[in-house]
Amino acid sequence: IDRAKGFLMQGGLSEEEAVKVVCPLGFLGLRCTIERHAIQPLQKTDVLLGDNEYLVRVGLSLGSKTINPLKSSLCATSANVTKGSKRKLTDALKTIFPNTFEQAENWTEWKAKVKESSPSILILVPHTLKDRSIPTLEIGSTKLWKTGINESVVRASKDARPLVLLIGCETAVPDAPYQGFAAAFSQAGAAITVMTLSPIYESHAVSITEILVSQFRQSAQLQQTFSEALLQARRTAMAAGYAEALTLVADGDADWILIEE
Repeated sequence: IDRAKGFLMQGGLSEEEAVKVVCPLGFLGLRCTIERHAIQPLQKTDVLLGDNEYLVRVGLSLGSKTINPLKSSLCATSANVTKGSKRKLTDALKTIFPNTFEQAENWTEWKAKVKESSPSILILVPHTLKDRSIPTLEIGSTKLWKTGINESVVRASKDARPLVLLIGCETAVPDAPYQGFAAAFSQAGAAITVMTLSPIYESHAVSITEILVSQFRQSAQLQQTFSEALLQARRTAMAAGYAEALTLVADGDADWILIEE
């Protein structure tokens, strides 16, 4: 807080004026919900916005739609994730999904398991990189270009709408909007994709992923909205010392109600 105040003071604001300023990626991220939707192709943005800088859209009313991310899970991590961190994540997820936890070691195995069981939540702790200038996700030691993200990566049927966790370095920050992973997962059938705006240590990524999934279970028991669950997960992660939680963002409708059947 002192560092933030010092920055504001350097910018010419008095202390009284500074307290009126809210950091949208800081304290606002612990108090409010910002609903994000990736739009592709990019040209549609001008049509939607017209002469406006932003647009407020009203989604479906509460109670009209539900999502159950706790039916079954599929998890995969990059080879950059240490054995200890991977074991920690696996143990935590097996507790939450005692009979429906699956793990993939590479993208080929991942697609096979998606086809076989169409999991309700896809949990990825990937390494992100550029391969021939194309944004790429690395699982195990295998790479998947953003252009290769299709239904075979996300779901086995048109009826499936899984929740996707993409907790790696800057998974929500493409160099160009049309290169983003969010739009690709959405078009492939994901209901919601949770991503990060910042670099993140692999051990922190694992811990934040555990917090997210645990919170989804708690929120599903109370039939809370996804936005409420994400907000509480940010707070829990921040209280545990993981500042990267402030950069968690989700693409998709915030009003999905989490349920557990």
